[in-house]
Order: sequence, then structure tokens, then C-alpha cells
Amino acid sequence: MLEFAYTGDKRIKQRHQNNLQIMDMLASNIIATSYDTQEQMIIAYKTAIQLWRTLIIDENYLFYHCRLSRFHMELAKLYAQKKEKDLVMEHLILAKKHACLYDSIPEGEQHYTSIFVDKAIHSNENISKNYSSLKIDIVKESLVSEVFNFLCDDEQFNVLKN
Repeated sequence: MLEFAYTGDKRIKQRHQNNLQIMDMLASNIIATSYDTQEQMIIAYKTAIQLWRTLIIDENYLFYHCRLSRFHMELAKLYAQKKEKDLVMEHLILAKKHACLYDSIPEGEQHYTSIFVDKAIHSNENISKNYSSLKIDIVKESLVSEVFNFLCDDEQFNVLKN
């Protein structure tokens, strides 16, 4: 790894970037695994979220808000299959929150602030996306999924859709 080629602040910065990359790979691998039951999938998504909370203790996720938004949306869908309205709404609200925070990242270099990654940076200019819309629009589009049909008359759900 490059961190061993560097010294001082460059080494720390590289380690912090490595921490983010390793966490992203670990969380992604956990949720990409095939599980036998819905409960196991729920545990996997909750674990991935908890891992991010462990690394970025101040919740300044910057780029990784997009990952957390997706994880919460998937949890909402899993809970919707079980018709657990309160848990569905909890995770939909969090999916929307993280999507909005991702979409509002300012241009230019942004610094992570958690002590484990505070030398790492994020810049929107270095990000390529396979979609052109805002993350919040993707969340709203997901709300028309059939799995949420049991909530179509729910006022709180309909507010989230707008």
C-alpha cells in the first residue's frame, strides 16, 4: 500500500483514504453476499450502516451519504415486505436525509472530520456517476415501488414522496 511509501502527514492522509476505501469495500461486500432469509439481509444492512457509524463517528459522511441512503432504502423495502410500517418510515426518512446531504455537498475539496479519517478529502469533481439525476430524485422514484403500496394512503409516506 502507498502509505508505506510516504512519511508524516502524507502517510496519515493515505491511511485515512485507505480507511474509507476499506470500509466501503467491507460494507459493500457484506450487503452483496447472498443470504438465506430476510432477517439475515436486514442484519447485513444494519451491520454495514453500523460499520460506517464506527468509522465516521461525527456523521460527516460526505460522499458516503449516497451509500447510507441506499442502505436505508433497502432496509425500508425489506421492512415493507414484512409490513412493518414504523420501521419502513424510519428508514425512508433516513434514506431521504442522506440523499439530501449527498446532493448538498459543496463544490471543491471537502474534508472529512471524524478523527479516523480527518486527513481524507472528498471532491465532487473526482466523482463519476452512472446516473444524471439527484440522489433525492432516485429516492423519490423508489417510493413508487409496489412494495410500498400498503402505505399509499399514509399521510407521512405521501409527504415523503413530495
